[in-house]
Amino acid sequence: MKGQFTGPAPGKKLDPVSQTAPAWSVACRCVAFVTSIVIAMGIFATVTLIPPYADLLIAEYDRDLLRTQISDMEALIVANDRLIAATRDANPVLTRRLAMRELGIKPDNEIVTCDTTRLGATTLLRVPAHRRPHSPPEWVISVAAKLRRANIRRGLLVLSAAALVAGLLMFPVRKEQSRQGLSVRA
Repeated sequence: MKGQFTGPAPGKKLDPVSQTAPAWSVACRCVAFVTSIVIAMGIFATVTLIPPYADLLIAEYDRDLLRTQISDMEALIVANDRLIAATRDANPVLTRRLAMRELGIKPDNEIVTCDTTRLGATTLLRVPAHRRPHSPPEWVISVAAKLRRANIRRGLLVLSAAALVAGLLMFPVRKEQSRQGLSVRA
């Protein structure tokens, strides 16, 4: 009979050809075993590595943002120093006005007609801002937030363990199948 499983007749010994499993059966079991192990390790790696990776991305973003803010402030300090050096001896009225505007210094013996410090005036100097760093990908942050929840984390770890156990127990070739002589005859 073509394509049907047949076993040995009762009381007969198995011949060596029927004792081995077909090659395609072994290949299918190996592929299924590797697939289930890869899925289990992928779930485990995701659960354990994504939250620290998101924390690392956020820390790098904060560090780079602070570096750009510091470099912006340093550029403003350099520009202010240049302005002070240029106006120190050149024009005392301009120097007084700059001190009143930037530092909020008001002389006691003079009347100030327009107080720019209360109007929220912008600073006199404008320096080009440095390029801001890119924020971390939003999907990494949202996935990490979900994986930090204990019930989701526990469920995914149980799923990973179940896939690992299934791969180890279900897919290897069993010796009792080859001993029983189950084979496909063409």
